[in-house]
Amino acid sequence: MKGKKVTLQDIAKEARVSSATVSYVLNYSEKEKISHKTRLKVFEAARKLNYVPDMTAKALANKKSYLIGVIVNLGEFNLRSKLYQYYEQIDALQSRLHRLGYDVVLLSTQNLTEDIQIGQRRSLDAAFIIDMDTVTLASMVNRFYIPLIFIDGYLGDPLFHEVLVDYDAVFAAEVEPGNTYVVIEQYSSDYVYKCASKYCPEELIFVNRKGASLRDFLASKHGMKGVVVGEVLGLQTENLAGGPLAVVVGDGECSLLRPETRKIVIDQAQKADMAIHVLRNLLSLDNSGDPPKLMYVTPQALG
Repeated sequence: MKGKKVTLQDIAKEARVSSATVSYVLNYSEKEKISHKTRLKVFEAARKLNYVPDMTAKALANKKSYLIGVIVNLGEFNLRSKLYQYYEQIDALQSRLHRLGYDVVLLSTQNLTEDIQIGQRRSLDAAFIIDMDTVTLASMVNRFYIPLIFIDGYLGDPLFHEVLVDYDAVFAAEVEPGNTYVVIEQYSSDYVYKCASKYCPEELIFVNRKGASLRDFLASKHGMKGVVVGEVLGLQTENLAGGPLAVVVGDGECSLLRPETRKIVIDQAQKADMAIHVLRNLLSLDNSGDPPKLMYVTPQALG
């Protein structure tokens, strides 16, 4: 590639790995578990392409900005019930980051290219990625060269840390085959839907997308049990349903729901604590041991 500056993307293409992997290898990061074979592939590709590191950029990158990105996948249409869940999670992360001395840069993916450029200009120390579809995740992985922690979006790449709710456990415990419907938001990640579809047929799963009618869906479900993800969506279902309900909520207060509604708590505080533990480890603020790549938040039933 004579006459052209070799980039990390060039090396990634030559070595057939992600740009993030190249960044970790060339910066001699030991926080991410990358095999010796993969490291050798990256170094060989860099040598073959005559890669010359930008020492000025590296020096800047080694300076902490004390800025952490929180990147949320906001689509063109966002129903308030889903935004309420996002706000709960962002607030839990933000309060913990402030206690550690970090400021938060909140970015959405409505304009992915622009938001990534903003993140790069701000020189983020790390970023949390909330509810991202696989295609967008892959795009972000190849354009950010900082520690990334994924929340509620399953990438399945052993290079990265992910924090997920154990929705398998929720639906396995709550769904009564043939007599239960499920109501969920239209998340960017299909993780929740895939978990629900293991226990409930497609025709009994309602996705709260723009233009969909929850009233029409519930009209033929009188007397059936409902499992709803989200407190606001649970409140809407309470007003329309004619059978028992179990609602997944973000804390034990559940002030919006009726006393007789069964509450299943997915503690947003616990989820945030898990994510912050990973962050501290990746930024070498906590040397208590490398956390698992995949961490699950366990649901707790309130009865």
